[in-house]
Amino acid sequence: MFGTSPPNESSQPRGNASPRFVPAWTLVPYGLDRGGSTIGSMPVNRTVRALSLLALLLLVLSTGISRLRTNDLFIHLVTGGIVLDEGAIPTTDRYSFTAPGARYVTHEWLAAAWYALGERLAGTAGVIVASKLIPGLAILAALLAALRATRAHPAIAVGVTTLALAVGRNRLTQDRPELLALVALLTLLWLLLRDAARRHAGRPDRLLYWAIPLTAVWANLHASFPLGLALVAAFFIAESLDALFRPGAPSRRARALALFGLSVAVALAVDALPPPSFARAAAIAIALTGALFALDGWAALFTGPSAPPPHGAPKHLLGLLAGMLAAIALNPQGVGIYLFPFEFTAAVNPVTERIGEWRPMLEMLPALNVSFEFGAYTLYLATWAIALSLAAARGTLARRDLGILLLFGLLPLRHIRWIGLFALVTAPALAATLTRAHAAPPALRSANPARALVVVAFAGAALALAYFASTQNVFGPLPFDPAFTATLTLGALAGACACGVAMSRARDTSRSTATVATICALLAVFAIAQGIPSRRGSDLHRGFQWRRLHEVGGTLESAAPAVAYLRDQRVSGRLLTEYSWAGYAIHQLWPQVTVFLDSRSEVYGPTLLTQLLDMKQNAPLAKRLLETHAVELILVESRGHPYNDRERHNAGILDTVEDNADWGLLYFDDGAILYGRRSAEHSSQLPPFLDGISPRKLTPRTLRRADPEAEGTLREAIRRAPGASLPRFALASLLEARGERGEARSLVEDAWRANARQPAAPELAARLAAQDGDRTATRLWLERTLRVAPQWKSARARLEALTP
Repeated sequence: MFGTSPPNESSQPRGNASPRFVPAWTLVPYGLDRGGSTIGSMPVNRTVRALSLLALLLLVLSTGISRLRTNDLFIHLVTGGIVLDEGAIPTTDRYSFTAPGARYVTHEWLAAAWYALGERLAGTAGVIVASKLIPGLAILAALLAALRATRAHPAIAVGVTTLALAVGRNRLTQDRPELLALVALLTLLWLLLRDAARRHAGRPDRLLYWAIPLTAVWANLHASFPLGLALVAAFFIAESLDALFRPGAPSRRARALALFGLSVAVALAVDALPPPSFARAAAIAIALTGALFALDGWAALFTGPSAPPPHGAPKHLLGLLAGMLAAIALNPQGVGIYLFPFEFTAAVNPVTERIGEWRPMLEMLPALNVSFEFGAYTLYLATWAIALSLAAARGTLARRDLGILLLFGLLPLRHIRWIGLFALVTAPALAATLTRAHAAPPALRSANPARALVVVAFAGAALALAYFASTQNVFGPLPFDPAFTATLTLGALAGACACGVAMSRARDTSRSTATVATICALLAVFAIAQGIPSRRGSDLHRGFQWRRLHEVGGTLESAAPAVAYLRDQRVSGRLLTEYSWAGYAIHQLWPQVTVFLDSRSEVYGPTLLTQLLDMKQNAPLAKRLLETHAVELILVESRGHPYNDRERHNAGILDTVEDNADWGLLYFDDGAILYGRRSAEHSSQLPPFLDGISPRKLTPRTLRRADPEAEGTLREAIRRAPGASLPRFALASLLEARGERGEARSLVEDAWRANARQPAAPELAARLAAQDGDRTATRLWLERTLRVAPQWKSARARLEALTP
């Protein structure tokens, strides 16, 4: 899997190296001579190899075998179904009533057809396999192939891969076409690394030109294909710089000054781009990288006393770039696809300011601080900082790895959604950097003031970043989360072990790899048995969710029962729903139901999304838009039980339709509220309205009176939402007011079993038990209340009064 190949004639160590050591991969392009530089001992023990592979495989499977949770996926399923049925790719919008016939660039049509085929073959399980399991396994295979191409030390490779998978875990569960694009990107990275290693060994690699058909497929899977072009360009620039600044090259210092001037000019240009939070960070990164490269031209900071590269600039990469550019045009959009990624980014900028994953990282740091992904990302950056400082101190830092770090490191600064991609794509470069530092000959380990300065700078940056990330928390102090802490600790241990191997001179490959593989296995077992939280204090999502794979997850879990009710009632009309629910509604209800807006921002532009988000808290705007677009159905998110600040959530829309004679309540549960218009042409197909109640006003205070009409309405609401807690809680409160405590206690127990995350139901159960004189049950329900809402002072005071 990882590690070294058996000794042969071309890999025998030179000089006085022990014959039991296998040489490192060719280190000439990185400033290291082959003589005296070896890694590994004998090939890694098969048991250790199997343990490493199994642990990494389980980590990927724990993300792949899980519920569907991405709203965009369901739009792709509908689009893919059209492609399979009609044999044509839709070019105009069919799913909305606000932009019918608008231009729809179906740049992900091939991925959509792949997903739809999986659904038709095996239903939800087929979609999971097509969208998550197969791409996840392909990502792991491509990543391992890229690591093997760098000949990374086995222990370092396992540790870095474990940490990279932890950082990218959130994206690997998103079941989006970008996973297929990530497969293409990592495959291209492997081809480039393989070509570089063989070319420097004097053996050209024609396998590289498979990147051209790969790019043609990529351009039909996802619009991220410019990343492939940028990656090839980064390899060309890095290896050209190696040729320009090789030891003894004429005008080396003049070229270094020119490069520094160019980097400063580029940094100044980038600094003027929006948004400022991204531009300033990107400009500093570009200027610092240029300064490091220029410093290399004046002093042997990165290169030791070794031979220059055997070749000049890799001109064949220019031919590869030309072939990839031509292959991109092989898609339904033709040459128009070249500009679409940039048009999309420019067009949705006003939109993306309102969507978290598209915002720059520096703007989202306070909110990100509680997420597992950001914690693992911080550890990954600290590992990079240690690797760079160690490589610089030992004179083994490579321009190519710095170029990859800069290219993909800027992506999360622009959009935080690229954190996972950054970690997975830069993992081979990180492993190669640590491995070269480990394999550096003793001559390059000598002290050097300039190298020591770089070590101090990068180590200080790592500590500063860790401190800054740990102190940015706008949510106040959070309770200790064992699962969150344990998973981050295991990821940190994997990265620390990789760095420890790089710092040591030990050549015992099997023992060090077994240590890291054990940590990786612990993390994998933890992910499957316990689950890794997405945020501190959030519910765990266990791997291998066999029993619930037929259900949707994430935010769609709140929408699914209401959407299923609409589907079962065969309701049609114009639906206004949440941005994050619209794709699922299209998949379940289209063509009978069309939506106000979905997540295809390039179809709708910035105006409609801005209106949708603004009307949530603006009742006059909501009233005007509902009339302008003749909306017939409204399905919005609610916060469920009382004591959850429900009054302000979607207040603009709900204030418009509540107590409005033109609208009637059709359905409500713990997460959603559904209203329908009472128009003569539309209401005939709707089920009877739930008149006389308002979900936002179902509190014990409003229900402490006998109301037969409300009782009948609540019983009908329970029939429509059998898995909901709120209508049961409301009916129990109503029965308590009438003195029917027996049925009330039964209802409130059912409400707690339906939703144990809300404090209102156990608090009411405690009150009912106290009225019946059951001190044991009262204490139990109060403890359950405080477990969910520890800040509830009255419940805590009542519990303390019961304690002897």
